[in-house]
Amino acid sequence: MKPWRRLKRELKVIRLGKPGMRFAHHYHRHQRRQEPRWRATLLVGLGFLLTTIGAILGFAPGAPGIVFGLPGLAILSARLRFAAHLLDRMEILLRKLITPVRRA
Repeated sequence: MKPWRRLKRELKVIRLGKPGMRFAHHYHRHQRRQEPRWRATLLVGLGFLLTTIGAILGFAPGAPGIVFGLPGLAILSARLRFAAHLLDRMEILLRKLITPVRRA
């Protein structure tokens, strides 16, 4: 399968997942795959790099930090359990904060 198709499918599965469990399921789906140790290590490094770049660019006007930060977090959530659970908790917290604002 082509990488872009796989990415689109993964994003669709994450988007349709149950809030608060999306990233945990994403993590478990990726743990069932067998991949070489070097590839997993390389991807975790890439995830940290993209997340760091996104955090630094988050101070710039516009939204360039999101362009780098979100893919970095997605890569980390597929490889690191604590990152997946952290993102699930953050999603629940953000939903609680945003819901009253939307109703107003």
